[in-house]
Amino acid sequence: MPNQFSKMFARYASSREMTAFGEDVVYYPRSGGQRAIKAKVYRSPMAIIEETGEIPSQELMIVVKNSDCDGISSTEIDTGGDELAVALRQDSTPQRRSIARVITDHNGMVKFMVQ
Repeated sequence: MPNQFSKMFARYASSREMTAFGEDVVYYPRSGGQRAIKAKVYRSPMAIIEETGEIPSQELMIVVKNSDCDGISSTEIDTGGDELAVALRQDSTPQRRSIARVITDHNGMVKFMVQ
C-alpha cells in the first residue's frame, strides 16, 4: 500500500521530473499502435568480455511515468513483446529495442531494462 509520500510524488513530482529531464521516446506495445512519451534514460557503457573479446548488447535503464496515458502502465508491459524506440547515445537516431524486464514500479514511476 502506497504511503502519503508515494501518493504525493506520483501526483505532482513525476510529471515535472519527466518534463524537466525526460527524452522523447516511442512505446510500441505488442498489441499494436504506438505512443510518444517522455522517459529518463540511463545509458551504461558497453563492457567487453576479456576472455573472448565479445561486446554484448548495450543495456539501457528507462524510467517513465506509471500511466497508460502519458507514460507506460506497469500492468500493460509485455516483456519480450513490447518495444521502445530510444537512442543508444544522446542525440543519436532512436532504434527500436525490446523491453527485457521490469525493475521497479513505485512512486508513480516504472523502471525497466531494454536491450
